[in-house]
Amino acid sequence: MSNILKIRNANDYGRYVGLKERHPSVCVVDYSKAESVRSSLNSYDVYAIFVLDHISVELAYGCGKYGFGGGTMVCVGPGQVGGKEDNGRAIEIKGWALLFDQDLLRDANISSGWPRTGLPQEPT
Repeated sequence: MSNILKIRNANDYGRYVGLKERHPSVCVVDYSKAESVRSSLNSYDVYAIFVLDHISVELAYGCGKYGFGGGTMVCVGPGQVGGKEDNGRAIEIKGWALLFDQDLLRDANISSGWPRTGLPQEPT
């Protein structure tokens, strides 16, 4: 696992798939508009929601490997690792992703209810 893409802010992933930054704390990825997409094993410091209609590879998530597609939604948070190491080949992927920095939740009313969601929390 030496080839890990560290996603420290939302736009790190956007740049990886060839998109221009449109907001400093939020990245929306429409995979139909992205350049040639390669797989990546990602270490997240952001929150992300992936809505996938199709992806041509199995991805690691937690302790297992899964084939995501057909309307699958995957949510990740800071401290999680998932994906598949880049082997240099393009993958076929259809869907959307929304990535946003932790700062958007800090001091927001939603952050007080975040522990009830079961998603990872920012370390204190």
